[in-house]
Amino acid sequence: MAQNGPEEVDGRPLRARFVQCLGGCPNHGVVAIDAPFKTRIRLSGLDPGDALLTGAILRVALAHEQSQDGDPDELAIAQALRPHISAVTTKRRASPMPTTTAAPQCKQ
Repeated sequence: MAQNGPEEVDGRPLRARFVQCLGGCPNHGVVAIDAPFKTRIRLSGLDPGDALLTGAILRVALAHEQSQDGDPDELAIAQALRPHISAVTTKRRASPMPTTTAAPQCKQ
């Protein structure tokens, strides 16, 4: 997808971020579909000029956004895109921070 790619897909806003490296360096054609607390899916070996793959990536990104946890086995990933899945990273759920009590004040 070009840096100035579409701002909407199927009438839904698209939020894309561009980063220097997604673990596929130094190769171009790497995309990560990610969200907080959801499984990250990395796709590699993509041809930016392949409109069919670009459309498939956008559909997976929207499905990922709507999913509970981003599990790729539960997303309708196009067959043409499956060979490009180069990494799947599950994340731990955030646990609440333990409550702490303030330390007693020292008096000198």
